[in-house]
Amino acid sequence: MLVAMLAAFPLAAQVQSGGPRESLKQSTLTAPPAPACASSTARPNAPTPEQRRAARQLAQRGQEASILGDSVGALGQLRQAATLDPTDPDLAYQLARAYETAGAGADAAKEYCRFLTLAPTAPEATEARERARILSPPRPDPTIVAATSAFNLGVNAYNNGQLVQAEVHFSTAIQNHSSWADAYYDRAIVRAATGDKDGAVDDYTRYLGLRPDAPDRAQILSRIDALRRPGLSPGQALSLGLVIPGGGQFYVRRPVRGVLSLVGFGAGLAAALQQKTSVVTIDTTFSGPFGTTYPGTVKHVRKERPYLVPGAAVAGGILLVSAFDAFAYSHSLKAGPRRVSVSIGPAAGALAARVSLR
Repeated sequence: MLVAMLAAFPLAAQVQSGGPRESLKQSTLTAPPAPACASSTARPNAPTPEQRRAARQLAQRGQEASILGDSVGALGQLRQAATLDPTDPDLAYQLARAYETAGAGADAAKEYCRFLTLAPTAPEATEARERARILSPPRPDPTIVAATSAFNLGVNAYNNGQLVQAEVHFSTAIQNHSSWADAYYDRAIVRAATGDKDGAVDDYTRYLGLRPDAPDRAQILSRIDALRRPGLSPGQALSLGLVIPGGGQFYVRRPVRGVLSLVGFGAGLAAALQQKTSVVTIDTTFSGPFGTTYPGTVKHVRKERPYLVPGAAVAGGILLVSAFDAFAYSHSLKAGPRRVSVSIGPAAGALAARVSLR
């Protein structure tokens, strides 16, 4: 039994707070597709009749050049025509097609958008809108980029054990994208690890508000309930452990160690109180009534407790070790990682326990 109890309390044990590190959610933001054509209400100035006639002539030449396979010439003619008459939707559409043929997708998209501004209900509007969407270069959302960058920095900082920096980065991500549920979840984990229980509860609550159908909802609610419960008191754990064998371990919710402490203390106490009875026969001389003597024996019953000292030392050592171990564990949950060193060895003819915290 003593061997089992000593195995329950390693000679050098490190107490870590909070168990294994929680895993973060590492999601990505997807920006909604940006409209290919920016809305614009500005209308170009109307050309003069001479400019309009010249634009038609240039457009006709451009069409002829296109038929002859001169795409460069056609593009140049149409560009001049559109400059002279920027109000003609047909010129805008033809110029867009010429740009697309030449491989200038961005310019083609711009001209398709100008065509849609001039003739939003034209029969070609649906086709022009689709072509503009396909040909438009991607336009990243600056807020999405900033939020994603801060989020990734927060994940890296957390993985490197830099909790303060991780919280700052996740807060930056939330400022740039206030509806990112996973950013609230990850910041809640960081805040719980740093002891900010109220902040962690707020972030978990926001996470569930943004994702009411989250698959881990029950787990999050359990975490919120645990964070709202009063914390363990190291002093209470120590006092209970010193008064009740294993009481401190039960207080800090480690029932296995509590049972082992109780059983080990009881075994040591039982050994200390074990009584051994022996009968000792002593030779002696008796005196007769007439002054004569004769030999005889006397029997004495002797009662002793041969294991009183070692049994009491074992019971006391287990009581102390269990109490201080519960104290150190409770303190580590409140103040972060701590190291408790426990050693048991002979001192003054008995077993003694030495506990040190640092």
